[in-house]
Amino acid sequence: MIRVFIFSIFILFCAAAQAANKQAATISLAAGNVPQQIKTIESLLDSKEYSELSKENRVRLESQFDLLLSPDFETASGPDIEANINQLLSKAFADSKLTCVYEKPVGTNLKKRVCTTAAAKARANEIVRRDGISVSN
Repeated sequence: MIRVFIFSIFILFCAAAQAANKQAATISLAAGNVPQQIKTIESLLDSKEYSELSKENRVRLESQFDLLLSPDFETASGPDIEANINQLLSKAFADSKLTCVYEKPVGTNLKKRVCTTAAAKARANEIVRRDGISVSN
């Protein structure tokens, strides 16, 4: 019985480690098959790994994709477009990372798990900094 328990814990840790090793999607003009890369990235944009990608940045990504797929695409501007796309994707991926903490709600001794994205945490910190709201336990 204890072997099964230890084995299941091992499997959980392996799955968690694999999930933690995810990297941001990138586009590479040197790899070729750009339309397929764009389709893959567009399918990933609907996942939770890119939940913090703003509408403005989605529009920017779409315009960069359109530039890459246009018939009058200039290869000289390719590295700049590639860098812009990869920068937007990596920022959205980093902002969408979940961080979880255990907090004690007021009036209880039981801790509750609270998970937020890095961008949501930064927005909350900015509100506190801007408005001067102080929070203490």
